[in-house]
Amino acid sequence: MKNSLRVVAIVIAASSIITNTFADSLSLDQAIFQAVQNDDWLVSSKLKESALRDEATSNLSLPDPVMSIGVANLPTDNWNFDQENMTQFKVGVTQQFPEGDSRKVKARKSVLMAEINPYQRHERKAQLTRTVSHLWLDGYFAMKSIQLIEADRNLFEQLVEVAIARYESALGKARQKDIIRAQLELTKLEDRLTRLQLQYDTNRQLLAEWLPPGYSNQPLADTLLGGVPFFPMPLVELKNGINRHPQLMMTDKQIAISQADIDLAKQQYKPAWALNASYGYRDDSPTGTDRSDFFSVGISFDLPVFTSNRQDKNVSAANSRKQALNVDYQLLHKKLLSEALRTQSELERLTQRSDLYQNRLLKQAREQAEATLSAYTNDDGDFAEVTRAYITELNSKIESLEITINQQKSLATLNYLMTGIRGQDREGNYEYR
Repeated sequence: MKNSLRVVAIVIAASSIITNTFADSLSLDQAIFQAVQNDDWLVSSKLKESALRDEATSNLSLPDPVMSIGVANLPTDNWNFDQENMTQFKVGVTQQFPEGDSRKVKARKSVLMAEINPYQRHERKAQLTRTVSHLWLDGYFAMKSIQLIEADRNLFEQLVEVAIARYESALGKARQKDIIRAQLELTKLEDRLTRLQLQYDTNRQLLAEWLPPGYSNQPLADTLLGGVPFFPMPLVELKNGINRHPQLMMTDKQIAISQADIDLAKQQYKPAWALNASYGYRDDSPTGTDRSDFFSVGISFDLPVFTSNRQDKNVSAANSRKQALNVDYQLLHKKLLSEALRTQSELERLTQRSDLYQNRLLKQAREQAEATLSAYTNDDGDFAEVTRAYITELNSKIESLEITINQQKSLATLNYLMTGIRGQDREGNYEYR
Protein backbone atom coordinates (compact mmCIF):
# COMPACT_ATOMS: atom_id res chain seq x y z
CA MET A 1 0.00 0.00 0.00
CA LYS A 2 2.89 2.34 0.81
CA ASN A 3 4.45 1.68 -2.58
CA SER A 4 1.11 2.37 -4.22
CA LEU A 5 0.81 5.77 -2.55
CA ARG A 6 4.37 6.58 -3.52
CA VAL A 7 3.67 5.75 -7.15
CA VAL A 8 0.47 7.78 -7.08
CA ALA A 9 2.44 10.75 -5.77
CA ILE A 10 4.88 10.39 -8.64
CA VAL A 11 2.05 10.17 -11.15
CA ILE A 12 0.57 13.35 -9.71
CA ALA A 13 3.94 15.05 -10.03
CA ALA A 14 4.07 14.11 -13.69
CA SER A 15 1.12 16.37 -14.45
CA SER A 16 2.80 19.43 -12.90
CA ILE A 17 6.48 18.96 -13.64
CA ILE A 18 6.84 22.32 -15.33
CA THR A 19 7.44 25.44 -13.26
CA ASN A 20 6.47 28.75 -14.81
CA THR A 21 9.48 31.03 -14.35
CA PHE A 22 8.02 34.09 -16.01
CA ALA A 23 4.56 35.55 -15.60
CA ASP A 24 4.06 35.83 -19.35
CA SER A 25 5.19 32.28 -20.19
CA LEU A 26 3.04 29.17 -20.51
CA SER A 27 3.81 26.29 -18.17
CA LEU A 28 2.55 22.75 -18.66
CA ASP A 29 0.15 22.85 -15.75
CA GLN A 30 -1.28 26.13 -17.05
CA ALA A 31 -1.74 24.62 -20.51
CA ILE A 32 -3.54 21.58 -19.08
CA PHE A 33 -5.75 23.71 -16.83
CA GLN A 34 -6.78 26.03 -19.65
CA ALA A 35 -7.41 23.14 -22.04
CA VAL A 36 -9.75 21.43 -19.56
CA GLN A 37 -11.49 24.61 -18.46
CA ASN A 38 -12.22 25.70 -22.03
CA ASP A 39 -13.25 22.34 -23.49
CA ASP A 40 -16.74 22.70 -24.93
CA TRP A 41 -17.04 18.91 -25.17
CA LEU A 42 -17.28 18.70 -21.37
CA VAL A 43 -20.16 21.18 -21.40
CA SER A 44 -21.92 19.13 -24.08
CA SER A 45 -21.45 15.96 -22.02
CA LYS A 46 -23.12 17.50 -18.96
CA LEU A 47 -26.06 18.62 -21.07
CA LYS A 48 -26.43 15.13 -22.54
CA GLU A 49 -26.37 13.61 -19.05
CA SER A 50 -29.08 16.01 -17.89
CA ALA A 51 -31.18 15.15 -20.94
CA LEU A 52 -30.91 11.41 -20.28
CA ARG A 53 -31.90 11.80 -16.62
CA ASP A 54 -34.96 13.82 -17.66
CA GLU A 55 -35.71 11.12 -20.22
CA ALA A 56 -35.59 8.50 -17.46
CA THR A 57 -38.27 10.36 -15.53
CA SER A 58 -40.33 10.63 -18.70
CA ASN A 59 -40.01 6.90 -19.41
CA LEU A 60 -41.60 6.05 -16.04
CA SER A 61 -44.78 7.89 -16.96
CA LEU A 62 -47.77 6.31 -18.65
CA PRO A 63 -48.58 7.42 -22.20
CA ASP A 64 -51.01 10.30 -22.42
CA PRO A 65 -54.66 9.16 -22.52
CA VAL A 66 -56.38 9.42 -25.87
CA MET A 67 -59.70 11.20 -26.01
CA SER A 68 -62.18 10.66 -28.82
CA ILE A 69 -65.23 12.77 -29.74
CA GLY A 70 -67.70 11.87 -32.45
CA VAL A 71 -71.21 11.22 -33.66
CA ALA A 72 -72.33 7.61 -34.21
CA ASN A 73 -75.13 6.15 -36.33
CA LEU A 74 -76.24 9.43 -37.90
CA PRO A 75 -78.90 8.76 -40.65
CA THR A 76 -77.73 9.75 -44.09
CA ASP A 77 -81.13 10.42 -45.58
CA ASN A 78 -81.80 13.63 -43.67
CA TRP A 79 -78.91 13.85 -41.09
CA ASN A 80 -81.36 14.40 -38.23
CA PHE A 81 -79.77 13.72 -34.85
CA ASP A 82 -83.07 12.77 -33.13
CA GLN A 83 -84.56 10.54 -35.85
CA GLU A 84 -82.94 7.18 -35.03
CA ASN A 85 -82.70 5.51 -31.66
CA MET A 86 -79.02 4.57 -32.07
CA THR A 87 -77.81 8.03 -33.11
CA GLN A 88 -75.62 9.40 -30.36
CA PHE A 89 -72.91 11.91 -29.54
CA LYS A 90 -69.97 9.95 -28.08
CA VAL A 91 -67.10 11.03 -25.86
CA GLY A 92 -64.47 8.37 -25.06
CA VAL A 93 -61.13 8.06 -23.25
CA THR A 94 -58.50 5.35 -23.85
CA GLN A 95 -55.49 4.73 -21.61
CA GLN A 96 -52.63 2.56 -22.92
CA PHE A 97 -50.54 0.40 -20.55
CA PRO A 98 -47.17 -0.80 -22.05
CA GLU A 99 -45.97 -4.40 -21.74
CA GLY A 100 -45.13 -5.60 -18.24
CA ASP A 101 -42.38 -3.53 -16.55
CA SER A 102 -41.13 -1.99 -19.79
CA ARG A 103 -41.52 1.55 -18.40
CA LYS A 104 -39.25 0.78 -15.46
CA VAL A 105 -36.72 -0.98 -17.68
CA LYS A 106 -36.61 1.96 -20.12
CA ALA A 107 -36.12 4.36 -17.22
CA ARG A 108 -33.29 2.18 -15.85
CA LYS A 109 -31.65 2.13 -19.28
CA SER A 110 -31.78 5.93 -19.54
CA VAL A 111 -30.22 6.28 -16.08
CA LEU A 112 -27.43 3.88 -17.05
CA MET A 113 -26.81 5.84 -20.25
CA ALA A 114 -26.64 9.04 -18.19
CA GLU A 115 -24.14 7.44 -15.81
CA ILE A 116 -21.74 6.84 -18.70
CA ASN A 117 -21.23 10.59 -19.16
CA PRO A 118 -19.18 11.23 -15.96
CA TYR A 119 -16.79 8.46 -17.04
CA GLN A 120 -16.65 9.97 -20.51
CA ARG A 121 -15.73 13.34 -18.98
CA HIS A 122 -13.11 11.65 -16.84
CA GLU A 123 -11.67 9.97 -19.94
CA ARG A 124 -11.79 13.24 -21.87
CA LYS A 125 -9.90 15.12 -19.14
CA ALA A 126 -7.29 12.38 -18.93
CA GLN A 127 -6.90 12.35 -22.72
CA LEU A 128 -6.61 16.13 -22.79
CA THR A 129 -3.94 16.03 -20.11
CA ARG A 130 -1.90 13.47 -22.04
CA THR A 131 -2.34 15.19 -25.41
CA VAL A 132 -1.50 18.67 -24.12
CA SER A 133 1.45 17.29 -22.13
CA HIS A 134 2.94 15.61 -25.20
CA LEU A 135 2.45 18.68 -27.39
CA TRP A 136 3.90 21.01 -24.76
CA LEU A 137 6.90 18.73 -24.16
CA ASP A 138 7.57 18.37 -27.90
CA GLY A 139 7.54 22.16 -28.21
CA TYR A 140 9.78 22.47 -25.17
CA PHE A 141 12.25 19.99 -26.68
CA ALA A 142 12.45 22.02 -29.90
CA MET A 143 12.87 25.28 -27.96
CA LYS A 144 15.65 23.97 -25.71
CA SER A 145 17.40 22.27 -28.63
CA ILE A 146 17.47 25.62 -30.42
CA GLN A 147 18.97 27.19 -27.32
CA LEU A 148 21.66 24.50 -27.10
CA ILE A 149 22.61 24.93 -30.75
CA GLU A 150 22.61 28.73 -30.44
CA ALA A 151 24.88 28.44 -27.41
CA ASP A 152 27.32 26.15 -29.26
CA ARG A 153 27.24 28.02 -32.53
CA ASN A 154 29.85 30.43 -31.18
CA LEU A 155 32.17 27.46 -30.70
CA PHE A 156 31.79 26.42 -34.34
CA GLU A 157 32.31 30.02 -35.46
CA GLN A 158 35.48 30.07 -33.40
CA LEU A 159 36.57 26.83 -35.05
CA VAL A 160 36.18 28.52 -38.43
CA GLU A 161 38.29 31.43 -37.22
CA VAL A 162 40.95 29.09 -35.83
CA ALA A 163 41.12 27.16 -39.10
CA ILE A 164 41.38 30.37 -41.15
CA ALA A 165 44.05 31.85 -38.87
CA ARG A 166 46.16 28.69 -38.95
CA TYR A 167 45.76 28.37 -42.72
CA GLU A 168 46.67 32.01 -43.42
CA SER A 169 49.69 31.87 -41.14
CA ALA A 170 50.69 28.52 -42.66
CA LEU A 171 51.04 27.03 -39.21
CA GLY A 172 51.49 23.30 -38.90
CA LYS A 173 49.15 21.07 -40.89
CA ALA A 174 46.35 23.60 -41.45
CA ARG A 175 44.75 23.12 -44.86
CA GLN A 176 42.04 24.79 -46.89
CA LYS A 177 39.75 21.77 -46.47
CA ASP A 178 39.74 22.46 -42.73
CA ILE A 179 38.16 25.84 -43.42
CA ILE A 180 35.62 24.31 -45.78
CA ARG A 181 34.82 21.57 -43.23
CA ALA A 182 34.27 24.12 -40.47
CA GLN A 183 32.03 26.28 -42.69
CA LEU A 184 30.06 23.20 -43.78
CA GLU A 185 29.35 22.21 -40.18
CA LEU A 186 28.26 25.76 -39.44
CA THR A 187 25.86 25.65 -42.39
CA LYS A 188 24.48 22.32 -41.18
CA LEU A 189 23.79 23.93 -37.81
CA GLU A 190 21.82 26.69 -39.55
CA ASP A 191 19.72 24.05 -41.34
CA ARG A 192 19.21 22.18 -38.09
CA LEU A 193 18.03 25.38 -36.41
CA THR A 194 15.53 25.96 -39.22
CA ARG A 195 14.11 22.43 -38.88
CA LEU A 196 13.83 22.78 -35.12
CA GLN A 197 12.10 26.14 -35.49
CA LEU A 198 9.60 24.50 -37.83
CA GLN A 199 9.05 21.73 -35.26
CA TYR A 200 8.51 24.33 -32.53
CA ASP A 201 6.06 26.36 -34.63
CA THR A 202 4.14 23.24 -35.62
CA ASN A 203 3.75 22.08 -32.02
CA ARG A 204 2.66 25.54 -30.91
CA GLN A 205 -0.06 25.53 -33.58
CA LEU A 206 -1.20 22.06 -32.52
CA LEU A 207 -1.20 23.15 -28.88
CA ALA A 208 -3.19 26.28 -29.73
CA GLU A 209 -6.11 24.07 -30.78
CA TRP A 210 -6.74 23.25 -27.12
CA LEU A 211 -6.08 26.70 -25.62
CA PRO A 212 -8.10 29.93 -25.47
CA PRO A 213 -6.80 32.67 -27.79
CA GLY A 214 -5.05 34.60 -25.03
CA TYR A 215 -2.70 31.71 -24.31
CA SER A 216 -1.89 30.50 -27.82
CA ASN A 217 0.87 33.08 -28.41
CA GLN A 218 2.60 32.87 -25.04
CA PRO A 219 6.17 31.53 -25.07
CA LEU A 220 6.72 28.26 -23.28
CA ALA A 221 8.15 28.29 -19.77
CA ASP A 222 11.91 27.92 -19.82
CA THR A 223 12.36 25.54 -16.89
CA LEU A 224 11.76 21.79 -16.78
CA LEU A 225 12.15 20.07 -13.45
CA GLY A 226 14.15 16.87 -13.87
CA GLY A 227 15.36 14.10 -11.66
CA VAL A 228 11.92 12.84 -10.62
CA PRO A 229 12.50 9.33 -9.21
CA PHE A 230 10.46 6.57 -10.75
CA PHE A 231 9.27 3.57 -8.76
CA PRO A 232 7.58 0.82 -10.83
CA MET A 233 4.20 -0.35 -9.59
CA PRO A 234 3.80 -4.04 -8.71
CA LEU A 235 1.78 -6.00 -11.24
CA VAL A 236 -1.18 -6.51 -8.89
CA GLU A 237 -1.48 -2.76 -8.21
CA LEU A 238 -1.06 -2.00 -11.88
CA LYS A 239 -3.96 -4.33 -12.67
CA ASN A 240 -6.09 -2.75 -9.96
CA GLY A 241 -5.45 0.68 -11.46
CA ILE A 242 -6.30 -0.53 -14.96
CA ASN A 243 -9.52 -2.18 -13.70
CA ARG A 244 -10.81 1.27 -12.75
CA HIS A 245 -9.82 3.00 -15.97
CA PRO A 246 -12.74 5.12 -17.28
CA GLN A 247 -12.77 3.27 -20.61
CA LEU A 248 -13.38 -0.01 -18.78
CA MET A 249 -15.93 1.61 -16.49
CA MET A 250 -17.79 2.89 -19.56
CA THR A 251 -17.75 -0.62 -21.02
CA ASP A 252 -19.15 -1.92 -17.72
CA LYS A 253 -22.02 0.53 -18.03
CA GLN A 254 -22.58 -0.50 -21.64
CA ILE A 255 -22.81 -4.13 -20.50
CA ALA A 256 -25.40 -3.08 -17.92
CA ILE A 257 -27.30 -1.23 -20.67
CA SER A 258 -27.21 -4.38 -22.81
CA GLN A 259 -28.74 -6.29 -19.88
CA ALA A 260 -31.50 -3.69 -19.77
CA ASP A 261 -32.04 -4.31 -23.48
CA ILE A 262 -32.40 -8.02 -22.72
CA ASP A 263 -34.93 -7.29 -19.98
CA LEU A 264 -36.80 -4.95 -22.30
CA ALA A 265 -36.93 -7.59 -25.04
CA LYS A 266 -38.34 -10.09 -22.53
CA GLN A 267 -41.15 -7.69 -21.66
CA GLN A 268 -42.43 -8.17 -25.21
CA TYR A 269 -43.67 -11.62 -24.18
CA LYS A 270 -46.18 -9.84 -21.94
CA PRO A 271 -49.29 -8.23 -23.47
CA ALA A 272 -49.73 -4.50 -23.77
CA TRP A 273 -53.25 -3.51 -22.89
CA ALA A 274 -55.56 -0.54 -22.93
CA LEU A 275 -58.57 0.56 -20.89
CA ASN A 276 -61.25 2.46 -22.77
CA ALA A 277 -64.46 4.11 -21.58
CA SER A 278 -67.01 6.13 -23.50
CA TYR A 279 -70.25 8.00 -22.92
CA GLY A 280 -72.93 8.23 -25.62
CA TYR A 281 -75.54 10.98 -25.49
CA ARG A 282 -78.91 10.42 -27.31
CA ASP A 283 -81.46 13.10 -28.03
CA ASP A 284 -85.18 12.71 -27.32
CA SER A 285 -87.31 11.21 -30.08
CA PRO A 286 -89.34 13.52 -32.39
CA THR A 287 -92.41 12.62 -30.34
CA GLY A 288 -90.74 13.74 -27.11
CA THR A 289 -89.93 10.27 -25.77
CA ASP A 290 -86.88 10.30 -23.53
CA ARG A 291 -83.98 8.14 -24.71
CA SER A 292 -81.39 6.73 -22.31
CA ASP A 293 -77.74 7.67 -22.75
CA PHE A 294 -75.11 4.90 -23.13
CA PHE A 295 -71.94 4.22 -21.14
CA SER A 296 -69.37 1.75 -22.45
CA VAL A 297 -66.19 0.36 -20.91
CA GLY A 298 -63.75 -2.24 -22.21
CA ILE A 299 -60.24 -3.63 -22.24
CA SER A 300 -58.04 -4.46 -25.24
CA PHE A 301 -54.71 -6.29 -25.14
CA ASP A 302 -52.09 -7.92 -27.34
CA LEU A 303 -51.88 -11.65 -27.90
CA PRO A 304 -48.13 -12.49 -28.05
CA VAL A 305 -48.63 -16.03 -29.32
CA PHE A 306 -46.42 -15.95 -32.44
CA THR A 307 -43.10 -15.26 -30.69
CA SER A 308 -40.59 -17.30 -32.67
CA ASN A 309 -39.84 -14.66 -35.30
CA ARG A 310 -40.05 -11.52 -33.16
CA GLN A 311 -39.78 -11.82 -29.39
CA ASP A 312 -37.42 -14.82 -29.43
CA LYS A 313 -35.15 -13.18 -31.99
CA ASN A 314 -35.10 -9.86 -30.15
CA VAL A 315 -34.02 -11.59 -26.94
CA SER A 316 -31.40 -13.61 -28.79
CA ALA A 317 -30.02 -10.48 -30.49
CA ALA A 318 -29.82 -8.61 -27.16
CA ASN A 319 -27.97 -11.54 -25.56
CA SER A 320 -25.47 -11.64 -28.43
CA ARG A 321 -24.76 -7.92 -28.08
CA LYS A 322 -24.09 -8.35 -24.38
CA GLN A 323 -21.68 -11.24 -25.02
CA ALA A 324 -19.87 -9.14 -27.64
CA LEU A 325 -19.43 -6.33 -25.08
CA ASN A 326 -17.99 -8.81 -22.57
CA VAL A 327 -15.39 -9.82 -25.17
CA ASP A 328 -14.68 -6.15 -25.93
CA TYR A 329 -14.09 -5.56 -22.22
CA GLN A 330 -11.46 -8.29 -22.05
CA LEU A 331 -9.71 -7.03 -25.19
CA LEU A 332 -9.64 -3.47 -23.88
CA HIS A 333 -8.29 -4.62 -20.52
CA LYS A 334 -5.46 -6.52 -22.20
CA LYS A 335 -4.62 -3.52 -24.37
CA LEU A 336 -4.49 -1.05 -21.45
CA LEU A 337 -2.50 -3.41 -19.23
CA SER A 338 -0.02 -4.12 -22.03
CA GLU A 339 0.45 -0.40 -22.61
CA ALA A 340 0.99 0.20 -18.90
CA LEU A 341 3.61 -2.55 -18.66
CA ARG A 342 5.35 -1.25 -21.78
CA THR A 343 5.35 2.30 -20.42
CA GLN A 344 6.81 1.19 -17.10
CA SER A 345 9.55 -0.76 -18.86
CA GLU A 346 10.26 2.23 -21.07
CA LEU A 347 10.54 4.49 -18.03
CA GLU A 348 13.01 2.13 -16.36
CA ARG A 349 15.26 2.10 -19.44
CA LEU A 350 14.99 5.86 -19.90
CA THR A 351 16.00 6.33 -16.27
CA GLN A 352 19.07 4.15 -16.82
CA ARG A 353 20.01 6.11 -19.94
CA SER A 354 19.50 9.42 -18.15
CA ASP A 355 21.85 8.34 -15.34
CA LEU A 356 24.43 7.23 -17.90
CA TYR A 357 24.33 10.57 -19.72
CA GLN A 358 24.37 12.70 -16.59
CA ASN A 359 27.09 10.78 -14.76
CA ARG A 360 29.43 9.79 -17.58
CA LEU A 361 28.65 10.41 -21.23
CA LEU A 362 28.24 14.22 -21.20
CA LYS A 363 31.43 14.65 -19.22
CA GLN A 364 33.34 12.31 -21.52
CA ALA A 365 32.04 14.08 -24.64
CA ARG A 366 33.19 17.43 -23.22
CA GLU A 367 36.60 16.09 -22.35
CA GLN A 368 37.00 14.56 -25.81
CA ALA A 369 36.13 17.85 -27.53
CA GLU A 370 38.61 19.78 -25.43
CA ALA A 371 41.34 17.17 -25.96
CA THR A 372 40.94 17.07 -29.76
CA LEU A 373 40.99 20.87 -29.99
CA SER A 374 44.09 21.04 -27.84
CA ALA A 375 45.78 18.41 -29.99
CA TYR A 376 44.86 20.29 -33.17
CA THR A 377 46.17 23.64 -31.91
CA ASN A 378 49.39 21.87 -30.93
CA ASP A 379 49.63 20.47 -34.46
CA ASP A 380 49.06 16.94 -33.17
CA GLY A 381 45.58 16.22 -34.47
CA ASP A 382 43.23 16.39 -37.43
CA PHE A 383 40.64 19.12 -37.80
CA ALA A 384 37.97 16.60 -38.83
CA GLU A 385 38.34 14.96 -35.42
CA VAL A 386 37.82 18.33 -33.75
CA THR A 387 34.56 19.00 -35.59
CA ARG A 388 33.34 15.45 -34.97
CA ALA A 389 34.11 15.78 -31.28
CA TYR A 390 32.19 19.04 -30.92
CA ILE A 391 29.28 17.71 -32.94
CA THR A 392 29.26 14.60 -30.72
CA GLU A 393 29.17 16.81 -27.63
CA LEU A 394 26.28 18.87 -29.02
CA ASN A 395 24.37 15.76 -30.07
CA SER A 396 24.94 14.27 -26.60
CA LYS A 397 23.40 17.35 -24.97
CA ILE A 398 20.36 17.18 -27.27
CA GLU A 399 20.04 13.41 -26.77
CA SER A 400 20.17 13.90 -23.00
CA LEU A 401 17.41 16.51 -23.31
CA GLU A 402 15.40 14.13 -25.49
CA ILE A 403 15.70 11.38 -22.87
CA THR A 404 14.39 13.77 -20.21
CA ILE A 405 11.48 14.79 -22.44
CA ASN A 406 10.65 11.16 -23.22
CA GLN A 407 10.67 10.40 -19.49
CA GLN A 408 8.09 13.10 -18.86
CA LYS A 409 5.99 11.99 -21.85
CA SER A 410 6.03 8.42 -20.56
CA LEU A 411 5.00 9.65 -17.11
CA ALA A 412 2.13 11.55 -18.74
CA THR A 413 1.08 8.34 -20.50
CA LEU A 414 1.30 6.34 -17.26
CA ASN A 415 -0.70 9.06 -15.53
CA TYR A 416 -3.41 8.60 -18.16
CA LEU A 417 -3.41 4.81 -17.77
CA MET A 418 -3.60 5.08 -13.97
CA THR A 419 -6.25 7.80 -14.01
CA GLY A 420 -8.79 5.29 -12.68
CA ILE A 421 -7.18 5.30 -9.23
CA ARG A 422 -8.85 8.63 -8.60
CA GLY A 423 -12.29 9.03 -7.05
CA GLN A 424 -15.24 10.84 -8.59
CA ASP A 425 -17.57 13.44 -7.16
CA ARG A 426 -21.16 14.13 -8.21
CA GLU A 427 -20.08 16.56 -10.91
CA GLY A 428 -17.88 13.99 -12.63
CA ASN A 429 -14.65 15.54 -11.32
CA TYR A 430 -11.97 13.09 -10.23
CA GLU A 431 -9.43 13.56 -7.48
CA TYR A 432 -6.73 11.34 -6.05
CA ARG A 433 -7.70 9.56 -2.87
